[in-house]
Amino acid sequence: RDFTVNALYFDIADFSLFDFCGGMDDLAQRRLTLIGEPEVRYREDPVRMLRAISFAAKLDLSISDECAE
Repeated sequence: RDFTVNALYFDIADFSLFDFCGGMDDLAQRRLTLIGEPEVRYREDPVRMLRAISFAAKLDLSISDECAE
């Protein structure tokens, strides 16, 4: 996964939610944050920039300062 908010895991066996990357905190603050170092992640896959914009627009999230730079 690219972003903390889409790296949440749901266990259907016991209906538990696992958050290894701080996605729940980002959802509460309506913020989109990349997992890892943004500059490195964008160099690995430049389309992530477009996904960030699309995700933020669809879900009414703000893009974190680190990701926007």
